[in-house]
Amino acid sequence: MRCATPRSIYRLLQRDLRFPDFYGRNWDALRDASTGLAPARTSRAVGSHG
Repeated sequence: MRCATPRSIYRLLQRDLRFPDFYGRNWDALRDASTGLAPARTSRAVGSHG
């Protein structure tokens, strides 16, 4: 994907880094999401426990 605008860069980062839907698509939001200030999506492991 080619990033021709700042908006397209933020969208690419949101998609590839799996930032939450409320990610603000700006430098402050990027810092918050990448440093853990914003909650991250959690994944669930599939398999047996025990």
